[in-house]
Amino acid sequence: MKTNNFPEENYAKEEITLNIGLVYVFGTFVLVAAILLFGIPFYFIWPEKIQEVVNTVKNNYTMGLQERMIMGIKNLGIVLAIVLPLIVIHELIHGLFYSIFSKNGFKSIKFGIVPKKFILYCDCTEVLRKNHFIIGTIMPFILMGIIPAVISIFIGNVILLYWAILFIGAGCVDLAGTLKLLKEKNDSWIIFECTEMAGTIYRPKNNK
Repeated sequence: MKTNNFPEENYAKEEITLNIGLVYVFGTFVLVAAILLFGIPFYFIWPEKIQEVVNTVKNNYTMGLQERMIMGIKNLGIVLAIVLPLIVIHELIHGLFYSIFSKNGFKSIKFGIVPKKFILYCDCTEVLRKNHFIIGTIMPFILMGIIPAVISIFIGNVILLYWAILFIGAGCVDLAGTLKLLKEKNDSWIIFECTEMAGTIYRPKNNK
């Protein structure tokens, strides 16, 4: 990945990686925490909304096997039709905020897909200041997860709560990376390659 004339000789660099297995374990805890943090208040504020969902599930089980299969396929199609555009939006949010802090704007943003893993990704090919990198990394988690979850509690929308919690869980990699970098000093610089789950931290050599 390019560093765009970054004065690398003035910085000590350290390679960093994210253990994807540990990230997924971390993501499970994040998902459970999100369900408890947002689901419990929602339940006590909007119990009738939860009951509607329970009743719908019960009604589905009264259907015959063929009807349930058709319903399941239909629901799966709806979910996929919603999930795929939202995943694209997730990556676009990364790109938008990375580009704001990049010297070359969107020219330094790289989108792609890993076909074998069916993973969409967004990388910034420039080194970014620690805080700028963190903002670009965490914004989808906030904009598509935390904020919608809070809104759902105020307006009593179960569907919005469901999708918000789903994208909180989906943002576990972003959250794990952010937490890993919080201890770094603000004058450090970061570059990361999502396909390798690895990157580099540049720390000023005069830091003690």
